[in-house]
Amino acid sequence: MKILKSEERKSKRRLLQWAGTIVTLSALIFLISQQGWGEIASAVSQISVWHLGSAVVLMLCSRLAVAMRWYILVKAIEPQVSFKNLAQVTFAGLFASNFLPSTIGGDVVRLVGVMQYSISSAGGAASLLIDRLVGILSMLIMIPFAGKVTIKEIFGQTVYGPVLVYGLLGNFKLKEIFGRFYKWIIDTLKTCSLWYEHPLSISGAFFFNALHMISLFGTLGVIVSGLGDYLPLWKLGALWSIVYFITLVPISINGYGLQEISVAFVLTHWGNMSSSHSITVALMIRMMFVLLSLPGAAFLPKLISRLDKRR
Repeated sequence: MKILKSEERKSKRRLLQWAGTIVTLSALIFLISQQGWGEIASAVSQISVWHLGSAVVLMLCSRLAVAMRWYILVKAIEPQVSFKNLAQVTFAGLFASNFLPSTIGGDVVRLVGVMQYSISSAGGAASLLIDRLVGILSMLIMIPFAGKVTIKEIFGQTVYGPVLVYGLLGNFKLKEIFGRFYKWIIDTLKTCSLWYEHPLSISGAFFFNALHMISLFGTLGVIVSGLGDYLPLWKLGALWSIVYFITLVPISINGYGLQEISVAFVLTHWGNMSSSHSITVALMIRMMFVLLSLPGAAFLPKLISRLDKRR
């Protein structure tokens, strides 16, 4: 009976996420159409090959830093694992998140992938949880730099009002949200005990996450510069931190639509960029995420076959 109820909740949540994805993507298409497709295309044509190449290199550095962050954590419990192998698993997970969001999540692929290297499911899951925690805590550091951005201002916008209210009230009850958050904190603290004896691995994970953030913010900076605008790196980081936490609200699959709207919104209202340039940056960043996940396609089939066996 409990299993059936759990499956029903998952099905309902998945349905709501699909609905949220359709809503956010529709809102994005509406914003682009209001701005004008021709104006967006004109903005894209302004970006030079040099800027595009630099953005790709920086985004690749970001993806490799993410792989290294996880590798440092896994190596603490399994010294024999190699960075090459975990990098392949990481890119397979990125590809799954971008192209197979409704069936196989990126973290599921990473878990199955890491278990083939003599790592238990508990150890693999714990490493993924710590990996996520390091990313969240690091991004929290950027929140104070967001300056004048307030919750009231975010909820007061015509786009964010319906979207966030839907996410909080339509997808989960508020009481359930706080309950889940409390449980997540307790589980995380228990999981951290596995790494108490490996403080250097935690420090290393934070170091490589810092490299990831610098590379990601640098990618944003290069694209913004290619459009003829300028925003300091710290401000780009602050604005991205807002986008990051908004896209954690589970109202769309992999943040499709929601991320693009968020990026366009913060760059227009708090980055003082034109709407066409803001939307262009949002679309370019999504394109970079997708492009740099493509190498994972070479490693995913083998991991999916292992996933089918483990099911």
